[in-house]
Amino acid sequence: YLEKYAVPNEKMQLAYQQIARYLPESQLDKFIQQSKTKQTNDIILAGQAFKGIGQGLAQRGGNNKDQTMGSWATEIAEGLFKKYPVDSNSEAGLPHQSFAIQLAGDFKIKSAEVILNSFLNSKANPDIKTSALRSLLNLTSGEAALSTAGRLLMSDSSTLDLKKRIVTVLGEMPSTAG
Repeated sequence: YLEKYAVPNEKMQLAYQQIARYLPESQLDKFIQQSKTKQTNDIILAGQAFKGIGQGLAQRGGNNKDQTMGSWATEIAEGLFKKYPVDSNSEAGLPHQSFAIQLAGDFKIKSAEVILNSFLNSKANPDIKTSALRSLLNLTSGEAALSTAGRLLMSDSSTLDLKKRIVTVLGEMPSTAG
């Protein structure tokens, strides 16, 4: 169907979710590759297709963190970071920055580590900063992220709300103490 017809942008995520959920297992890899190839010109649409496929795979009990999805996640995250950089003041860009940050942590995208640190050191809103910290903690061994979290907690310029969010994120992380 997708080879012959275009899906309206506002229905893309749902369409890809349903296809990934109900498509026979033997056709999934081909579908994911075709979807990845089809969405190379628009990073926002690629993100919608990726989200839809990920949700569909999760609903069927599959793993959306295989090699194909991982390489696509890297492309999407890097594209979104490029389109909506740390210093972007666009409110419309916040959900895209948040999604890119989530991808960086979920798929352990090492190339995003510097960008995640930049979000933590920027004037980004508290949601973005805590998402960046969570992803950084998932991505690294944690020492650098813990140091940054400590610095933010001790900073007079950090709001009480941000400090509470940082403590919550740190509390969610599994302990390495034995």
